[in-house]
Amino acid sequence: MDEKNKLDFSSEEFNALEALLNPDVTVPVPEAPMYDNLGQYVSILNRAKQAKQAKGDGSGPSTRDSNQSIINTLNSLNPLKRKFLPHQEPVMGRGRSRPQRNLLTRMDEVTRGPMSVLRNCMINKTRVKVFIRGATWIRGFCIGYIAAFDKQWNLAMTDVDETFTRRRHRKTPILGPVDHITDVLNSLTTSSDESHQVKAKNESSTVASAANSNQRKPDPLTGLAVQRQPIDRKQELCQRHVQQLFIRGEQVALVAVLPL
Repeated sequence: MDEKNKLDFSSEEFNALEALLNPDVTVPVPEAPMYDNLGQYVSILNRAKQAKQAKGDGSGPSTRDSNQSIINTLNSLNPLKRKFLPHQEPVMGRGRSRPQRNLLTRMDEVTRGPMSVLRNCMINKTRVKVFIRGATWIRGFCIGYIAAFDKQWNLAMTDVDETFTRRRHRKTPILGPVDHITDVLNSLTTSSDESHQVKAKNESSTVASAANSNQRKPDPLTGLAVQRQPIDRKQELCQRHVQQLFIRGEQVALVAVLPL
């Protein structure tokens, strides 16, 4: 089989797959329209034949003229190709320029309602007192200046004095490996004298801790100096100063404006 015949469109040995994969193939009619599949080509070809029969052309034109007329008919019936005059081409439009909105612009837009009070306190540098809620109680309050806010009542504050309550005995992480259960049981069988000594030592340490309870000690989690004052056996009152503080809106119970 001749290789040239495989790429000849008019030959019986024409190989369509090799013609598609070979970049050097010359198409007999370069201006022929392109279609997505054979079904689309057959549909448009049938429409071209019907249009030619409806025209009723009885004269016998030459083969070249007939091919050109078929090409022109196919081009006119091709629904995927749109022809425009130069002045009918699509023109690139200008996009709508909408002003960008962020937290700062939204705070400036607040002029009425409770949010306007927060805006006035922020502009006039007025101290406010924000009560913080727990699950079913008031956990504490914060006194400071408002730096930013939003409609969900999220507050960013500066120069804050925070006062809150918490449990005195909290869970602490275990330091070092855990002793075996047998060692713990053996420690429970110590003599009564040692237990009395430990009890006396604990009582003295309790008195010393009560005397130093008002001293500021660094918090192990935040590293800030926290002043602790016991309220009862289970709770203690804590006070600390924070330069910047963010309060979530779901924790805000009340915002009060302090007098100048």
